[in-house]
Amino acid sequence: MAFEAPLKSNKIKETKSPCNSREALVSCIFVSLFGCVGKIPKNYLCLSDLHVAKPIAGVFFWLIFRSPKQTPNPTRPLPPCMSSLPLHFKAICSSLVLSFAVLQSASAQTAIQWTGTTNTTFSVGSNWSGGTAPADDLTTNTALFNGTVTANQPSITASRSIAGLDFQRASGGWTLGSGFSGYILTIGASGITSNNTSGVNIISPSVRLGANQTWTVGTGGQLRFSGATFNDNGYSANVTGAGTFDIRSTGGSTFSGQISTNTLSFNSNSNFTLTNAANSFTSLAIYSGRVKFSSIGNFGQASSAGTGGTSSTIS
Repeated sequence: MAFEAPLKSNKIKETKSPCNSREALVSCIFVSLFGCVGKIPKNYLCLSDLHVAKPIAGVFFWLIFRSPKQTPNPTRPLPPCMSSLPLHFKAICSSLVLSFAVLQSASAQTAIQWTGTTNTTFSVGSNWSGGTAPADDLTTNTALFNGTVTANQPSITASRSIAGLDFQRASGGWTLGSGFSGYILTIGASGITSNNTSGVNIISPSVRLGANQTWTVGTGGQLRFSGATFNDNGYSANVTGAGTFDIRSTGGSTFSGQISTNTLSFNSNSNFTLTNAANSFTSLAIYSGRVKFSSIGNFGQASSAGTGGTSSTIS
């Protein structure tokens, strides 16, 4: 009797993924939180070949747009657990990665302190603690002015951006200058903090808003804006605090933010228009120029107005 040898099957034995969908999702959470595979627990090493050193944005778009039937790159195989990850888990995972990227960007904002070691130029790195000037953008750095006022006061020598300005010296005395009246300082969402309880801090460049923001004036202190123009750029700056907001702008401007300081003073040869109906400054002192209100509701509460240092009550 003849016996036939059994035919060898060409079917490749399927290998079970080293981790299930839940484990893949947990791995993704760890990648999102810690940013490196090295910190993923031993049970969740299924993303070890995910190349998480690539930019987070790359991981995000790969998770969203990769086709389940895409042929893996043989030189960089896809992790088995990610290949088997259900679509809704991919969406959750990608959302986690994107959220972490946003949080990481927000937390990266740092304050850099002015030292004035070299000269007065704002953009020179050696004038700042750590040897690097604040980034020319609206989110990365705030400029910090603290301690003894330096002989070299900061001055911008070109239009630029900053996340915010922070004046922390109790007696004020800082002046942010401008080499030319046409230079514009665009300020991000961190706004301006002037924590002086006496003295004056002065902003001399023209100002443009790059986001909605708050300007704070310390009790007993004064924040002075003397730039040529103020451009709200479609945003608003709410000015708060128990100090004085002093406007000495040399060009006509409109201020749409809410002003709720103790005193609003105006000393300029130009026109300045206030348009916020929620203004609540206690008093208004006009020494020169003209202040216009789009309605009586924008005048503030219990305010007074006058010229040359005298005042008359407006009811």
